[in-house]
Amino acid sequence: MPTAAYLLALKLRACRPPLPGYAGDEPDILFLLEKIRPSSRGEVEAVFGRFFPHDVLSTRAEEIVDEFLAKKA
Repeated sequence: MPTAAYLLALKLRACRPPLPGYAGDEPDILFLLEKIRPSSRGEVEAVFGRFFPHDVLSTRAEEIVDEFLAKKA
């Protein structure tokens, strides 16, 4: 069974925008961030890096994470 961390990494990597009939990945990313409760973007990047060590977060993924963290501050 996949962990919340693994699912978060997958969703952050895809970070698909909304389309007609599809909400995009943002709602899932926010749900998983709520489950994991990271305290910083660095913590999220570390989770992402465990599964995708040669990738970096997209600009949109960083924005979603930063907005989430700002609301929790």
